[in-house]
Amino acid sequence: MAAAALISTPAGTAHAAAGPNPFTLGVASGDPWPDGFVIWTRLATMPLNRDGFGGMPDASFTVEWQVSRHADFRSTVRTGTTTTSRAQGYAVHVTLTGLRAGTEFFYRFRCNGHLSRTGGAVTAPALGSMPGHLTATEAERLIRAAGFAPVRLGGIDESIRMEVTGELHPFGGLDGTLPTTANVEQLRG
Repeated sequence: MAAAALISTPAGTAHAAAGPNPFTLGVASGDPWPDGFVIWTRLATMPLNRDGFGGMPDASFTVEWQVSRHADFRSTVRTGTTTTSRAQGYAVHVTLTGLRAGTEFFYRFRCNGHLSRTGGAVTAPALGSMPGHLTATEAERLIRAAGFAPVRLGGIDESIRMEVTGELHPFGGLDGTLPTTANVEQLRG
C-alpha cells in the first residue's frame, strides 16, 4: 500500500495527496498582455486512456491555483480556486489580470493534494513603452498581437531575424477591425 504524500505550502498547511496524480500533462500559459496572461492545465491521471477523458472519474474537481513572483512561492500575488468536470474535458483555464507589466511570474495548481509542476510566464511590456530588448518569443507574441504572422529566419551567424508577413491575423488587423469575407478575399487577392 502506497503512503500518501504530504505537500507543504508557503502558508505552512499540508495536504495529503489522494489517488493518482492528475497533473500528468503538465501546465501551460499564454496570451500575455501588460497586466496578465492565461494559465491552464488539464487533469488526466492516464492521458492515453481510451475513454477520451484521461482516465478521470465522472465527477467535479476543485483545483486551486497560485501565482508568485518567486519560484519557491515564498509569497503569492494571486490565489484562487476553480472547478472542472467532464463537461469541460477536465480543463482548467484561469485568466489573470492586475499584474505588473514586463514581469516574470511563476504559477502552479493543486488538486486532491497533488501539486502540479511550476510554470513560468511573463506579462507583456507596458503599452507605449519601448523595451530595451525582446527575445524572439516576445517579439513573435507582439507581432501576432498586432495582427501579423511572424516568420522566423535563422541567420548564418545563428541569430534569429524576424520578418513580418502581410498576412491578416484571424482576429483582426492593426486598426482593430475584424475581417470580413470580402476584405480577407481582397487582401489575399
